[in-house]
Amino acid sequence: MSVERIANPFRTAGHRASAVTPGPFARLWSTAVVAMERRQARKLVGQMDDRMLRDIGIHRGDAERAIRYGRDEVVPVLPWWDR
Repeated sequence: MSVERIANPFRTAGHRASAVTPGPFARLWSTAVVAMERRQARKLVGQMDDRMLRDIGIHRGDAERAIRYGRDEVVPVLPWWDR
């Protein structure tokens, strides 16, 4: 099981360098790509055991929030004697 970020061809397909306001099709495409990436992330997190999740700093109950919004509030992992 690989947790490395891979290039997503759906994000780069048809990407223009100019800053043009995206039309409805581009917004729909972007929304679909984000949904597919989240589904893939949910599948990956679902395959991880609790120890692996603890190693990356999330709990199973917080996985959906971490997938959607990231881990802004990163709490340092304390050694067992400081808990």
